[in-house]
Amino acid sequence: MERFDYDQAFERNLGVLRPEQQARLQRSSVAIAGMGGVGGIYAQAFARMGVGGFRIADGDTFELVNFNHQVGGTMQSIGRNKALTMQEHIRAINPQARISAWDRHLDEDNIVAFLDGADLVIDAIEIFAVDAHRMLFREARRRNQTVIMAAPLGFSAAVVVFAPGGPEPERYFGWKDGQCEVEQVARFAMGLAPAHMHRNQCDLRTIDIEARVGPSNFSACLLCAGIVAMEGARRLLDLPGQWSAPQYLQLDLFTLRLKQGRLPRGCNGLLQRVKRWLLIRQYRRLQAERQARPGSSANRPAPVFAPAEAAE
Repeated sequence: MERFDYDQAFERNLGVLRPEQQARLQRSSVAIAGMGGVGGIYAQAFARMGVGGFRIADGDTFELVNFNHQVGGTMQSIGRNKALTMQEHIRAINPQARISAWDRHLDEDNIVAFLDGADLVIDAIEIFAVDAHRMLFREARRRNQTVIMAAPLGFSAAVVVFAPGGPEPERYFGWKDGQCEVEQVARFAMGLAPAHMHRNQCDLRTIDIEARVGPSNFSACLLCAGIVAMEGARRLLDLPGQWSAPQYLQLDLFTLRLKQGRLPRGCNGLLQRVKRWLLIRQYRRLQAERQARPGSSANRPAPVFAPAEAAE
């Protein structure tokens, strides 16, 4: 078996990166919260870039339903913890990687230890777990750590970066204690993708916020990984072109469109409030129809490219 050599393993990064930049990546440490749809791909992307340090966390185990969009999901990993499984994937790429893996969800008891020593924080927690996002954002901001987040929506990737000195995530999304789960998730979605470029690709009837179920697409997860890896390298190597909230970015593969813009008031602007109200009303109406007519067509998703009523 060939002996691992870091310089040889990542020498083809050179030419895009300078030797001193590659060495800097080797010394860097990235904290990735969540090893599911996008988190596992992020881990592999940063590992193949030659990042040397990882802090990863996820309390879930792999299931068959994960196979369509999670790189760690295989017949061999069913029932295994996602963080521990992805730790093996990282070590298979770089046996010298420094890895700390938490095989449970992040909470107030472990968030401090999880973020200790991280040069960059990546939020890959599922979109429905708003309380976990809020906790991660608060602690990272207290430590002056940059947080990068991307969401795979339809065939697109919506990306936002929260940097020290920029808008506070709580205010950007307009989250408050006491808000219902639907309200919090709607604010999250509208803050991540205010352009709503994926609206004709996602059928709201396939989303159940209370059950934490929604559609997924591997091409969108890969797109998220490419953008997050680039923005992560931009921060770790202090490259030009850095941007952060209130700027946002959404790249859609189906329409081949890129939308960049600014939300100076986050989700609190008039237009965003109207969009959010319409989204919540439509979602609740469809949920009511599904509950009133179990087994009816309201329960069955429409073809993805036949614009659903929920997306008009």
